[in-house]
Amino acid sequence: LMKKTTCEIVIKKKDLEISKLSSEKLELERRAAALTSKIQSLNNYINEYSTELNSPDQANIDLHKHSATCEFLGQLSSAKAKLTQALNDCNYKCDRIRKQIRSIYTEQTKYQKMADNREKETLIEDDKLDRKYNEELFLANYVRAHLGAK
Repeated sequence: LMKKTTCEIVIKKKDLEISKLSSEKLELERRAAALTSKIQSLNNYINEYSTELNSPDQANIDLHKHSATCEFLGQLSSAKAKLTQALNDCNYKCDRIRKQIRSIYTEQTKYQKMADNREKETLIEDDKLDRKYNEELFLANYVRAHLGAK
């Protein structure tokens, strides 16, 4: 019986670990979605300003505006690179947590099987004890009835 309670304690502990890691993973997934959205937004700006730079209206080009647009595109690209790195980190952490959860779950399953087997053994032992007790009771009653009759 002690073995079973130990298994149950370990199973509960693993449940809490999985729950904590799942919350972390959910938070990382939210962050990844937000980063993906910001990167998409930056891509739209980059495309818009690149199109503006490459417009066929080169005859009356404003060099100051052209230079400012190039500088701005550089800043957008730099921001995009930082966000992409953050997104990659986020995805990496998410993947690591996913693997941790899988590993804990596998471990938890082993303990669950041990607990189930222990429960089966206990039921079989209880059944044997019940049968032994019933046989002894039957024997005692039988002896009492037959000895008492004589």
